[in-house]
Amino acid sequence: MLSCKDESRGFFTYECEHCGITKTVYFGCNSRICTNCGKNHTDKWAKSLQNALFNVPHRHAVFTIPNALWPIVRRCRFLQKVLMDAAIAAINDTISHKHRNGRLTAGAVVVLHPFSRSLGFNPHIHILVTEGGFDRHGRFIHQKFIPFNAMRKTWQYQVLTQFKAALPKNRLFSMLIDHLFKKYREGFYVHLPKESRITNKRRIARYVARYIRHPAVANT
Repeated sequence: MLSCKDESRGFFTYECEHCGITKTVYFGCNSRICTNCGKNHTDKWAKSLQNALFNVPHRHAVFTIPNALWPIVRRCRFLQKVLMDAAIAAINDTISHKHRNGRLTAGAVVVLHPFSRSLGFNPHIHILVTEGGFDRHGRFIHQKFIPFNAMRKTWQYQVLTQFKAALPKNRLFSMLIDHLFKKYREGFYVHLPKESRITNKRRIARYVARYIRHPAVANT
């Protein structure tokens, strides 16, 4: 990676037959963590993701859990998958609440972030989710308004009940679950701003790719 685009790796030289201008293109290292070549991998991944996305409006949401649960997730890493499942269940429950003709299923790209910006352990979920869901006939039901308060309470319910089911029975943990239900009466925090709305499928793919698959270190 340190010798990327260096003469030692080799190069192609192109020359115009008419004006004689030459251009040299040095070989890259083709590493995904390289600041130069990583951008190419990001663009390719965005293009493949674009083909898989639904051509409907999406929203970017962030789902968090109280710090009282962080040590439990850190000790039992399989709970990270439970967190992701709980987020999907919370979304489907919320968008299905007012739909009288059966349950809706949202389309989503789910990303688990185990750490915060300060690099301390802080598991939270980033989701790019469709603004609405698909019914049992495959028809997309658009829901521009997503009830924020209901989403918070449903997210709390799904996390605590799924954690309780996934972990061995423990009196102290059961007491913690009851305590968190009482303490967070409005539910766990969910960030779902209107400004996060993206309507273009190409922009959605590029947004996710830049957020998830960017090189680890920037040129700056």
